[in-house]
Amino acid sequence: MALRMRTSRVTGMTPFEILYGVKARVPGVTQAPMLFNPVDIDANVQGRAKKLERLGRTREALTFATEAAKKQMARYYNWKVTTDPLKPGDFVLLTNETKTKGQYRHIGPFRALERRLFDTYRLAEPNGTPLKTLVHRDRMKRAQVDKEVMVYWYHPTRHEMGDLRGG
Repeated sequence: MALRMRTSRVTGMTPFEILYGVKARVPGVTQAPMLFNPVDIDANVQGRAKKLERLGRTREALTFATEAAKKQMARYYNWKVTTDPLKPGDFVLLTNETKTKGQYRHIGPFRALERRLFDTYRLAEPNGTPLKTLVHRDRMKRAQVDKEVMVYWYHPTRHEMGDLRGG
């Protein structure tokens, strides 16, 4: 009951009010609602029809308000997102996720071979051997390379290379 009675920040109304067009009442409140006049049935029908028509317009306005709130929320949470697609041949450093004390934060450089689905890339070792696993863009950062690289700047351990090669 509490969730249906809580006013939404975006709409300014409760879900109960949006659905039924009237404010929800807490059980135990002694005031009896006057939804209709038992004497004049035509006035009751016309009044309820007006309320339902108003409710339809209110729901349309709430739809627009909700869409505007979604866009505002997307702007707020996505402002840091940058798309920096890699081209085949670009050099990258991989985040060393198994880093222990005294090891470098990044492994590499690796050469990007191709872009795959969901912002993943197929990479190759400096000697040209492709890695079996795909790597997501979030685990990479661009490496500033002046010439052709034939060896690692930081040579990963056998265990780290086994993880990268998929073995």
